[in-house]
Amino acid sequence: MRQRLSVIYRLGGAGVARILFSSSSSAQLERNLKILGVVAKTDIALIKDYTSSQKELNLRKIRLTKRWEKLKRIEAKIAKKEETFLAQNAEKMQILDQVKKTQKKALTKLAQIRKKSRSMASEDDEGILDLLFQASFAEKKGSLLKPVQGRLAQGYGILKDESNQLVFSHRGHLYTTSENAPVKAVFTGTVAYAGDVAGYGQTVILDHGDHYYSVYAHLNNLNVKIGDQVREQERIAMSGEINSMKLQGIYFEIRHFSEPSDPKLWVKGT
Repeated sequence: MRQRLSVIYRLGGAGVARILFSSSSSAQLERNLKILGVVAKTDIALIKDYTSSQKELNLRKIRLTKRWEKLKRIEAKIAKKEETFLAQNAEKMQILDQVKKTQKKALTKLAQIRKKSRSMASEDDEGILDLLFQASFAEKKGSLLKPVQGRLAQGYGILKDESNQLVFSHRGHLYTTSENAPVKAVFTGTVAYAGDVAGYGQTVILDHGDHYYSVYAHLNNLNVKIGDQVREQERIAMSGEINSMKLQGIYFEIRHFSEPSDPKLWVKGT
């Protein structure tokens, strides 16, 4: 009994010992010991549950650490790719800037040649000179007419979806129109493509020379085919339905080489 009481005192403390010593009879002492036994079993179950929970938490911590390390590696790869992209983009912008400077000099020189040629030409040569010295696409910057009569619903630039925390790049103009509104070429050119494009429906791409292109999408009733020559403001199709918005209209882009350019810089009165 002395041994048992000593162990109980060490494990349970003075509070447990007082409960036992306050027993007035052996029967009450036995009863108190049974109560303490039940409490002890509950404590053991709680300890086991705590141990099990601690093991589960440790496993989760290990899995979380591994995922964190994986995410850090992915982040490092993305940062490296972003660095490469920025370097390539800077190089591309430098090349495009040089092209623009060269183009500006060429246009200035061409204007001088035109002026000199017209001053030396006779009246009979006027028609030939008009054909030879027809303005280039680059010279029409800021003076092109809209491809369709309608409302500009979405311009060029970055779009932010606040609800999903996403960012999109919108590379052209989205016009809403009446049903079957005439779609016209913004400049003289050759039809480089006429057909379906996934997500854009019936699409026409015009090659205007000097690596300039205009793109018209969400069309109906195409009037042109690949290889056709079209004049400025010639009808090439009718407006169709913009699938994602369930509206009538077209999507329009201007590109130099493969780079999109803001149509606002090209289209008059935008």
